[in-house]
Amino acid sequence: MRTLIITFLWILALPFYLLAQFETPVTWSWEASQINEQEYELVFKANIQEGWTLYSQFIDGDGPIPTSFEYDLGEHFEIVGTTQEEGNRKEGFDEIFKINVAKFLAGTAYFRQRIKILNADLPIVGYLTFMTCDDEQCLPPKDIDFSFSFSAVAQTVDTNNKSALASYPLAGIEIDHANEQMDCDSNGANDIQPTGLWWVFVLGFGGGLLALLTPCVFPMVPLTVGYFTKTSNTKAEGIKNAIIYGLSIVVIYVALGLLITGIFGADALNLLSTNAAFNIFFALLFIVFALSFFGLIPELTLPSSWSNATDNLASSGGLIGIFFMAFTLSLVSFSCTGPIIGTLLVETATGGGATIFGRIPAGPLVGMFGFSLALALPFALFAAFPTWLKSLPKSGGWMSDVKVTLGFVELALALKFLSIADLTQGWKILPYEAFLVFWILCALGLALYFFGVIKFPVNYTKPRMTLPKGVLALASLALVAYLSLGFQYSEVSKTFVTPTLMSGIAPPAGHSYIYPNSCPLNFECYKDFESGLAAAKVQNKPILLDFTGHGCVNCRKMEDNVWNKKGIYELIRDEYVLVSLYVDERKKLEQPYASPIDGGIRRTVGDQWSDFQQLHFQQQSQPYYVLLSPDGKVLNKPVAYTPDETQYEDFLKCGLAQLK
Repeated sequence: MRTLIITFLWILALPFYLLAQFETPVTWSWEASQINEQEYELVFKANIQEGWTLYSQFIDGDGPIPTSFEYDLGEHFEIVGTTQEEGNRKEGFDEIFKINVAKFLAGTAYFRQRIKILNADLPIVGYLTFMTCDDEQCLPPKDIDFSFSFSAVAQTVDTNNKSALASYPLAGIEIDHANEQMDCDSNGANDIQPTGLWWVFVLGFGGGLLALLTPCVFPMVPLTVGYFTKTSNTKAEGIKNAIIYGLSIVVIYVALGLLITGIFGADALNLLSTNAAFNIFFALLFIVFALSFFGLIPELTLPSSWSNATDNLASSGGLIGIFFMAFTLSLVSFSCTGPIIGTLLVETATGGGATIFGRIPAGPLVGMFGFSLALALPFALFAAFPTWLKSLPKSGGWMSDVKVTLGFVELALALKFLSIADLTQGWKILPYEAFLVFWILCALGLALYFFGVIKFPVNYTKPRMTLPKGVLALASLALVAYLSLGFQYSEVSKTFVTPTLMSGIAPPAGHSYIYPNSCPLNFECYKDFESGLAAAKVQNKPILLDFTGHGCVNCRKMEDNVWNKKGIYELIRDEYVLVSLYVDERKKLEQPYASPIDGGIRRTVGDQWSDFQQLHFQQQSQPYYVLLSPDGKVLNKPVAYTPDETQYEDFLKCGLAQLK
């Protein structure tokens, strides 16, 4: 397996680097030199810091991400031969990836590519991808844009020059916003609300409670509380120290959420959430965690040197010592809390919603606060009431049950990430039917486990049947029955009916082999704004402009639970031209362009629709619905996620009334 796990461990461990300077161990520069009248050599230079390595282009097998160069091809140049590399190159067995690799050590690595210029007036643009590691960690793979100009011989590249790129494809489209504040008294349906921060908190709190029951955390409760009560001179001092310990846990995990979202930002996290490589990596990671929970592979842990270092600091006493005791807990419990934290960050950091300082998504902070609060509360409460410790169940076989349960949950979540990659890339290797079958198998496997039919290496003995396990087994069978309802056929949508609880988790029902539909609910829809606008003019109908995404959970909920309701379905089908713009569509544009928002290079259709939404409506979240007249006038106030059927129907009727 491509061991990008190390990359993810680095991301999750970012707070543990707060005392160190953030490094950029590999820096790039490039230039072009003329060989003859038409041919040039493009030279890419990588300056590698001491202790770090850069991987070669030529890596066989399942190892690190190789260095690669992607060019935006055109008729103005030809690539001659292959990219040659030179420098302090070393081949051999790599301790991190456990395979033979070729890599460059500290110093300067050169990558040379010959090209033939057919039109010197046009630049050569593209991007390079690289990954770098030291002896203990790997940094995430990174893309770097490059551009070469040939208006003069041996011209050095101006990396900030975007003027030669194509202009924004939709620059000529004008939207009339005169009626954008018209809401037709729809009782607040048009107000964009933060996306369920209370539910994010509840989700995080529930994850923290689940983490408490894991073998990595549960035994620490009596040990830690006992330490505070024994080493404190008074009961009040013990309670105070335990409260400081709990607050330290909260600070550490909230700092994790703040640091990750602050560094990467809302836009980058949205991009990552629909990136095929990122989602496949997460799927593989969760499968590895599941195998670890089942006991099929060794338990995943962070380097012991990290926990040893923090443990030494914890022994110093005082406030600093208590803080690093909490730090030590965070490190040693990683194998159990890591999957929960990873899921929480991915699910809450994407898809828009409330932000802090206009850039940092609030969801991860709220989620991590809920998670850490649930994790910290027992330490403070049991320190205040130490006699409660006697009521705690003893560690034993039930912890193995928790691990196995988490294992099946991780397998199910892995399928969700694979599904997003499948949807954004259009592969259709995990259609709706297969996804539902795999989830049914996970629920069935959990039922068989609780019935004592199957066991895993994590179990010391074969699980015995008890009343609680019987209840959980029946609940798992009920879930099997519920998921099976997803194979019902709808005469309206001409495909399967997604169960309510699976809406936004499973791929759209139309993503099917048996009953495929390219548009939700079998509507006629357009996935290009200009085509939809032309159709609206021909049919003399208003447009329902639907900013959506393949990986957008709330978009699927709206389609499955609101659009299909009587009255709403007919309005969309008969009265509107549906234009669905997928902001995470990974199909390449014919020619990249420089974004009018930040000047960055945009290469995909989804980038184009995302820019379109931001430029004309100052929004980044999905779903986002705008009603437009055939001549491009906004008919009323746009709405975001609106699960109330009456309010959404009022929104649609309001647009029709304004058009008339």
